[in-house]
Amino acid sequence: MNRFRKNALWIAGTLAVLLAATGLALRAAGVRQDIERWNEYQRNRKAAGEDLGVGAWQPPNVAEEDNLMDHSWMRDFLASESSEAAKAVTSLQPWPELGLDGYAPPSEAQSWFDGKEAEAIKVRETARLYATHLSGIHEAAKRQSCRLPVDFTRFLEAYNGPWVRLGKLPKVLVVQADAAISQGDGETACEHLIAMFRLGNHLRSQNFMLASVLGVAFQTQAAGAAELGLDRGIFSPEMRGRLLASMRRRPLAEELAAVMKVERAWFLQQLELLPSSPVRGIRRLSPQYLFNPPERIKAANALFFCKTLDIALDQTPSRETWERFDTSLKEITKKDSAPPLAAGELFGLRGIIPSLSSTEEDLERLRTKLRVQGE
Repeated sequence: MNRFRKNALWIAGTLAVLLAATGLALRAAGVRQDIERWNEYQRNRKAAGEDLGVGAWQPPNVAEEDNLMDHSWMRDFLASESSEAAKAVTSLQPWPELGLDGYAPPSEAQSWFDGKEAEAIKVRETARLYATHLSGIHEAAKRQSCRLPVDFTRFLEAYNGPWVRLGKLPKVLVVQADAAISQGDGETACEHLIAMFRLGNHLRSQNFMLASVLGVAFQTQAAGAAELGLDRGIFSPEMRGRLLASMRRRPLAEELAAVMKVERAWFLQQLELLPSSPVRGIRRLSPQYLFNPPERIKAANALFFCKTLDIALDQTPSRETWERFDTSLKEITKKDSAPPLAAGELFGLRGIIPSLSSTEEDLERLRTKLRVQGE
C-alpha cells in the first residue's frame, strides 16, 4: 500500500512537472509566434514600399518666412498663455469680458446678434481696441505654408497649452464676423472669414488628427457665418470670389488616409516607449506576466492596430470606405475582442470620420452657393 502510494505521488508529481513544462513551452511558442507575425507584417509592408513611420506623412519643412507658425504674432501667441497675444485673444473671446453669455456661431441663416444691436457694437468696439492683434492673425493666415511644432516622441504632446490656445481662435474670429454681418459690413466679415478658412486649411493639411479637428472647427464656424452673409446679401461679387478662393479643397478620403497613417505611426511609437520589464522579482513568475510579457503585448497590439486600419487603407479610397471603417470600430468595441492595450488608442479614432464628412457637406453647400451667386 505504501509502495502504491509512493508510486502514485511520483506519477502525479511527474505529470505536474510535465504539464508545467508543456505550458511554459506553449507560452514560449505563443510569444515567439506573436512577435514573428508582427515582424513578418513589417517586412511585408517594407517590401511593398509602405512606411510605418511618421516621417513620410509629415508635411515637408518650409521656409520661416512662409510658415504660419513662424509668424511673429503666432510665435508670441503660442509661446505662453501670459503673452500679450494670448491675453488679447482671451479678451476678444465672446465671454466673459464682452458679456455674450450663451453666444453661438451662426447656423441656418440665424445670428445670435439679431435684435442685439448693443452687443454687436460692443464687439466691434473691442475689435478696434485690439486691431493690431486681429491684423496679426490675418497676416499670419495669409502665409502659404505651415509646419506644426509637434514632437511625436513625447506622450500626448498634442494636448499641451499651445493647442488649447489655438482652439480659442475660431471663437474670436467668428464672433467678429458675425457682429459685422449683423451690421451689414460685408468687407470686415469677409476678411475674418477668409482668415478662418485659411487657418483651417493650414491645420487640416498637417496630417495630424488634432490639427485636423482644430481645422474643422475653423471651417465649420466660418461656413455657417458665410452662409448667413450670403443669405443677407452683404457680400459683393468680388468678396464672394475671394471667399471661394480661400476654400482650398482636398479630397476627404485622401485626407483621412494621411491622418490615419500618422496616427498609426504615433501609436507604434508609443508602444515602443512602454517599459520592457514592468514587474520585478517573484512577480515575474505570475501567469499574467509569463503568458503576456511586454514584448508580446507590444507585438500583438501593433499587429492588431495595423491590420484593423488596413481594412480601410488597402481599399479604394472613398468616403464610403472610411465610413465602413468607422462602423467596424464600433463593432469591435461591442465585441471587446481587441488586445488589452490597443483598444483605448484605436477606438479613440471613432467619431472623427463622421465629423469630417459632415463638415465636407457644409463646405460643399457653401461652395455651391458662392458659385451660383457669382454667376
